[in-house]
Amino acid sequence: MVFNKPFGRYTLVKKVAMGGMAEVYLALRRGRAPFRRLVALKCILEHVNDDPSHVNMFYNEAKVGGLFRHPNLIHVFDAEQIAGRHTMVMEFVAGQTLEAIQKRLEQRKRALDVDYAVSVVSSAALGLHHAHTVEDLDGERLSLVHRDVSPANIMVGNDGTVKAFDFGVAVAASGDGGGELAGKTAYMSPEQCRGRAIDARSDVFALGVVLWELLTSERLFQRENHIKTIRAITEEPIRAPSAVKASVPKDLDAIVLKALDRKPDNRQASAFELHTDLLRFAATHDMMAEEDELAALMRDLFSNEIAEIDAVVQKVLMAPEHSDATIDLSTFDIRSSRDNEAVTDSNEAITDAAGGGLEQLAGVSIRDSGAVPVLAPQANDAILAQLQKAKATNRTLMIVAVVLVLAAVGAFVAGSMSGGGEPTPEPAGGTADAATTGAVAVETTPAGATILVGDEERGTTPAELLLPVGEAVEIRVSLPGYLAVTETVTPTADEPVILRSELEIDPESEFAPIGAVRVSYTPEHAEVYLAGELVGSGSPVLVEGLALDTEHTLRIVADGYETLYHPVRLDSREILEVQLALAEAVDLAVWNITSTPSGAVAYIDGEELGPTPIEGLELVANQAYTLELQRAGYQRWRQQRQATAGDPEDIAVTMQAIQRAVPTPDPTPTPDPTPTADPTPTADPTPTPDPTPDPPDEGGEGEGDDDEHRYQLLD
Repeated sequence: MVFNKPFGRYTLVKKVAMGGMAEVYLALRRGRAPFRRLVALKCILEHVNDDPSHVNMFYNEAKVGGLFRHPNLIHVFDAEQIAGRHTMVMEFVAGQTLEAIQKRLEQRKRALDVDYAVSVVSSAALGLHHAHTVEDLDGERLSLVHRDVSPANIMVGNDGTVKAFDFGVAVAASGDGGGELAGKTAYMSPEQCRGRAIDARSDVFALGVVLWELLTSERLFQRENHIKTIRAITEEPIRAPSAVKASVPKDLDAIVLKALDRKPDNRQASAFELHTDLLRFAATHDMMAEEDELAALMRDLFSNEIAEIDAVVQKVLMAPEHSDATIDLSTFDIRSSRDNEAVTDSNEAITDAAGGGLEQLAGVSIRDSGAVPVLAPQANDAILAQLQKAKATNRTLMIVAVVLVLAAVGAFVAGSMSGGGEPTPEPAGGTADAATTGAVAVETTPAGATILVGDEERGTTPAELLLPVGEAVEIRVSLPGYLAVTETVTPTADEPVILRSELEIDPESEFAPIGAVRVSYTPEHAEVYLAGELVGSGSPVLVEGLALDTEHTLRIVADGYETLYHPVRLDSREILEVQLALAEAVDLAVWNITSTPSGAVAYIDGEELGPTPIEGLELVANQAYTLELQRAGYQRWRQQRQATAGDPEDIAVTMQAIQRAVPTPDPTPTPDPTPTADPTPTADPTPTPDPTPDPPDEGGEGEGDDDEHRYQLLD
């Protein structure tokens, strides 16, 4: 794509991604500052631009993305037709997918450190939880399930941010899995593979697969074809990550294997719970990578790609020669000379380019706060180029614009550096001699509890107290609506004592943060469970005593229906009304396939199953499948048949041998009465080559399709 190509009110800059249904461009939204901005334009491909099913899916994704308000999700700003193409306007994130990061690490024969893997998946889980619980403009929860969580749909920005994206095949929870299966097979949950009802815990399973693969640098379920991949997901044992890679802590195994439990009931109840489990692990082991550390990793792995994007951004941000000179530095690194003594002195370089002191020319001085603002090289180049233009046109005005930008940067850096004027607050316990006192950190969940040391009130949690070393002290924390907690600790001079308490709700208190939910559902005879306990049956059911601001998962069970898991979160003591409908259970059919002779290769809808005999092949019932058998020397056998629920169906096929043509001998020739002296022998007729068995059809009703998003076969 040619740089600066107009596209509606946008200017296309660079193609950054290409998929099966759409392509993505970096673009500039034209207009006056501050309405000029870099965006990503996702344009549907021309060959599906008029396909109603693809167009509907495209706009559904845009509608969902427009509701997101979370730093770990990519936001959608708009969707419209531009120049005849359906186009989605999205937040632009300069970075790489987790899939690209894995490939780059593999090329360099490196593995992702445990703390980086935990940080990325924890952040992605937090974003997905927002998607699972997002509400539409009428306040109705959509209960979305992504269905396609994989390394290809998790982005790590060059600034270290983590974002989940691509909700193109998302569906509402408690449905039937969205009809035909969607998503990458190797990251599907067992219930998704079987076409059963799914909820947020299906995405939790997919995140578990992603985390397992990041920790081990191996694939978990991926096999040579879809059938074997699904068999691995539903049947094969799952090894603990530490059994594959000894450097993985064993208590991280428990979190990963819980997410990968084949029974949704046994997994984390939500993506937020997975996020919390990973945070708790990271805090215990000090193994959480911060955004700046992820950013450093990205610079290490993708320095060339980052430089390329920076160069493109420079071009976009360069103002035309006769327009207002403005440079948006928000996409550039701003560093301090305190942090890196080897950085280039940007102010001096720009001053030299201007041909004199900036202060004298512009009448603006940058005060020295002890932290000199230093711009990344790409920002330097952009400003220097502007100054060269300034010399050719209106020199003074252009320099003023640049200096104002630098002044703003200096103020930003000065305000963000520690020691800039705000005194460091003292610990809540006051000051004391460090040799005779020790620190005690007091934390509670929820925070804000009153701290009592003996009879003396010492602030609220979280707080750090300075207490006499070697003396046992009784510390009590209390919060209205919760049961008080009392602990005895003995401070030491070596390291702080950490006192953490998770406060329990006091149901007898009038201030207890508890509420209730009334659940109405069909069929009315279903039973309702909470935390494994039966809480009622027969619609409606009132569930009381639920903690506020906490996610609770209701399980509704009825014979002949798919079990429904419904998360609820209460924000007040008022009764929350919920109406649900259970989906009818999905019936499965079982086929046993044999052939005479055995060893024929079986295909279902073009997908290879392996050689016969094949026992216990599970398929979604009440659907038609094309079964095909091939064996060398035999005619291909092909049949379309309906799969029905009930007892296993035995399919026995007798293969027909290929009849080879036998050449007919020539009649005995009449001898020539005058024989020649040296007759030329007659050449044998060219033998008919043995026919080879036909490969599977490339089209027709048995057409194969490598696109995992169209895969419908279940085993």
